Amino acid sequence: DFPLLRLDDVVDDQSNIVGFSMLNNSHPFYLEFIRSLNLSWREGCDLSPYPGPA
Repeated sequence: DFPLLRLDDVVDDQSNIVGFSMLNNSHPFYLEFIRSLNLSWREGCDLSPYPGPA
């Protein structure tokens, strides 16, 4: 379980907060989101390869 994050103090007239579900594959930006996520994971693996189980 994750607690609700209260953003009342952070949000002002200039803020945009976007929520996205990885399970919502009907969203117009779903494919772009998955592509970006895959690129991030690849970049992270290049910087710090997984050494295998401890």
